[in-house]
This record gives sequence, C-alpha cells and structure tokens, in this order.
Amino acid sequence: MAMEFLKRVQLDEPEVDKRLNSISQNLIQENRSKIISIIKTIIFCGTTGCPLRGKTEEKGIFFKLIHFRIDTGDEILRKHIVSGNKNGKYLSPTIQNELINECGQVIAKGIVSEINSSVGFTVLADETADINGHEQLSVAVRFISESEARSCIREEFLGFSDLHADLTAESISKSILNFLQYLGINMELLVGQGYDGCSTMAGKVNGVKSIILKRYTSAIFVHCASHCLNLAINDLSRLPTIRNTVDMIKSTIKYFQYSVIRSGVLKLKSLCETRWTEKYKSVSHFYNNFIDIVKTLEDFTCIHPALLNSSFIINLIVISKYSAVIEPIAQMFQAPRIDLSEVWKHIELLILNLKQHKENSESEFSIIWHEGLEIAAKFNLELSFPRIVNRQLYRSNISDPNIDNAEDYYRTSVFMPYLDDLITSLEDRFSGHNKVVLKLATIHPMYFKELTKQDFLQKLSNIVEHYSTQFHTRSLLDEGSIWFDIWKARDPKTYHITFMELLSESSDFFPTITICIKIFLRLPVTTSSVKRSFLLYVG
Repeated sequence: MAMEFLKRVQLDEPEVDKRLNSISQNLIQENRSKIISIIKTIIFCGTTGCPLRGKTEEKGIFFKLIHFRIDTGDEILRKHIVSGNKNGKYLSPTIQNELINECGQVIAKGIVSEINSSVGFTVLADETADINGHEQLSVAVRFISESEARSCIREEFLGFSDLHADLTAESISKSILNFLQYLGINMELLVGQGYDGCSTMAGKVNGVKSIILKRYTSAIFVHCASHCLNLAINDLSRLPTIRNTVDMIKSTIKYFQYSVIRSGVLKLKSLCETRWTEKYKSVSHFYNNFIDIVKTLEDFTCIHPALLNSSFIINLIVISKYSAVIEPIAQMFQAPRIDLSEVWKHIELLILNLKQHKENSESEFSIIWHEGLEIAAKFNLELSFPRIVNRQLYRSNISDPNIDNAEDYYRTSVFMPYLDDLITSLEDRFSGHNKVVLKLATIHPMYFKELTKQDFLQKLSNIVEHYSTQFHTRSLLDEGSIWFDIWKARDPKTYHITFMELLSESSDFFPTITICIKIFLRLPVTTSSVKRSFLLYVG
C-alpha cells in the first residue's frame, strides 16, 4: 500500500474522488451540449414564428430542424438521438413546453432586471379573447434602457394573464398588479399607465386606472393616442352623408371580397375598424381604383347607381383627401420610441392645417370639386345637388338663399361640417394628452419663451407634488433655477431638440432634471405593443 501511494505521488496522479468528479463534470458538459442544440432549435422556431409541432410529432418543424442539425454535422446531437436513452432524449411535447417556459423566464428576468435598475416604468395593457373564447390580458412595459451605449426608449411585451371571464375593473387591476409583482418588478417605480378609453379601464372613480392610482400615486394614466385618433375619425359618422358614404364603401368592398370570381377581377383592401392604419389605406385604395370599380359594377344595378351619385363622389374625395393626411400620423403613433410631446406636436400641426383649410375653404374645396368634375366627366355625368326645402329631416339642412350651384352646396353641406367635426373631435380627444404634456414638458426649453423664471419654478413645484417619491423638492428647484438661466442665455434656435437629445444635455450636471425628463419619456403613448401581441396569440 505504501509503495502504491508513493508511486501515485511521484506520478502526480489525481485522487479517486477527483477522478470521479472529473468524469461527472465531463458528463455534465456533454449533457449540456446535447440540450443546447435542442434549446437553440426551439429558440429558432420562436424567433421566426414557426410552430414546433404539426399534426403529428414527426411532421412538425421542430423534429425536421433537429434532423437538419444532425445532417449538417452536429455529432453530439446525432449520438444523443441514435444511442441515447429513449426516455431521456428531451424531445417530447412536454419537454418542449418546459423549455419554452424556461426561455420565457430568462427573457423576462433580463427585462425585469433592466426595469428595476431604471428610474421608473409604465404599464401597458389590453385584453382580447383567445381561440377558445377565454379573455386574456396582454401586458407590456415602457421604460428607458440604460444598458446600451446611449439611453433609448423601449417597449417590451411581458406576457398574457388569464382573466377567467371576470372583466370587472377590480379583477383586471388585480390581475395587472399580481402579474407584475410575480415577475419581480419593483412596483414603487410605476410612473404611468396606458390603456384604451373604455369605462372599465379609464373610469375616473372605479376604473382600472383609478384603482391602481390609489395604490401608486405617481402612476399617471394616458389614453392611448392611436385610440384617440381612431375615435376622432369615428366621430365623423355623426354626419349622415359621411356615414352613408363609408357604409357604401364597405358594402362595395364586401361585394368584391365575398366572391372568388369578383375578387379575381379586382382586389380591394378591407376597411378594418381595429387596425388603425388599414382604415386610411383602404379608403385611399378605394378612391384610387374608383374608375375601375364603377366600370366593373356596370351590370350590378344595386350598387352602381349609388356610386355615381354626386354626393357620394364628393364625399369620397373629401374622405380620401384627409385619410391621406391622417394615415402617416397614425403610422407614426405606433413607433415605440415616440414620446407625448411629439404626439401633441403632430396633433397641433394637424389641427392648424385643418383650420387653414377651413379658412381657405373656397380654394381648398375648389380642388376637390375639380377632381369630382373629372371623375363625373368619365361617366358623362353632371354633378348636381338635391332640392333644398325649408325643413330637412334626412340630410343637411342648408337653407341659405345665396346657394344656387352644386359647388357651393357641397362646400357648405359636406366640406365645412366635415372639417368642423374633425377639428372639434381632435381637440376634445387629445385634451388629456395636452394636460400631461404641459405638466412635465415645461422642463423643455421650447416652453421657456413664454415663461418667467418664477413661473417655471412654480411649475416645477407642481411636478414635485405628484412625484414626491422620485426626488427631493429642494434639489429640483435648485437645479431648475440654473437650468432655466443656462437655456435663457442660449440662442432660441437651439431650443428645437427632442426630449431624447435634451436628456444628453442634462445627464452630466442635472441629475434631478434628468429624472424628470426620463419620467416624461416613460409615459405611455399608445398600446400598440400589446396590440401586436394579439397577432401572434392563438391560445
């Protein structure tokens, strides 16, 4: 024994327990190599939106990718599949689901870590029904990521929460808070809420936003800007002539789409009420193809005469003209990195543009009228206006004795009311956004032109009242005083910068001002991030 011990010492051979441990480590590394190939395959399916399983396991994309990896030289995976234990191949649907859940937890853990290390976050939520009819709540967050080379706004989807058919405000708010707490998010960092404007979510007394605001007083509610814009457009249906035109557009589109033969002749885009930008694209597409639509429908007596009605032609041109103006704004609102100041800036410009069109109604409508004349000429029509009587019940009541031609009639009965209603609806629907912007956005130097230093410090005091847990009053007022003086001394031309650019100006010497800017940037703009999750969810 002594000689054997001496021999091992001289040859520097490892002890038995170390040799066993080395074998165990090698086995662990080998098993990890096997499972890594399987996990990478699952991740590939997830990131490309491919279903793992088909009608049978063998016909699914997952198994085909596994065999593809083997064919391309993955020897470790080949040995595992060929010679591994049948009950330990980690390829069953149960294991696939477990690995998917683990991947989700790893992703969520990374997002939660970034949220908890930031100044604050906003919760975004919306509900939908899955394929089984069960109500699911989609939850996302908006925050500023500090992990990259420069700060950037991020909106991240966190997951779905089953509402169990209980759609009361109390149940939904509880589901949101429990879901966020389950993930490990620090709820004291909650600075905003973003939902649609239904009474359950946005009710002032017992809505979800009010219930959460009672617990977390910094969580300002902001109505989804995309919903607001959509509602402003829907408000135009109060005008009977506009409502009838939209209904006729829908009927015509359905007539083509519900027949394979007719849809083969002419393809029209659906006028979708839920996909915000598709509505405007559909109207523009209908107008651009109007001549072909009418020619195709010449033998269809129910729709064809209605499309060649003078009122329909003028209404269609008006709706199409302003759909083209609103579409890029609706598209812009869906960008994750847009902030509330940009939203209000675009809405202000849109309202200003509409008011200018209203002031110059004769010249603006003249363009529309000549477009209508060109369309009418192609069908040998003359644009006319209906008989005017003292008491109108089913159309615009225009009793002005000075109106004696069709152009003035449609300008007065269609164009002007359309602009009036659109301007009023936009101002009304976005009034809440304006209040939020004015509360926090006064930190931006573009608002300094109309403010004295005393007014500015008073507005900072109002901010402190709402976000007292985020910073000290004295720090904000002291920094604000210097901040105001520095920007007042600069050329006003330098004021025209975004809030993200302003963040780089403040980050080095104004930590409390920086917190205010970050809180503003974190406030929700739209719920587009949660809406996108519905497109991939089946249930």
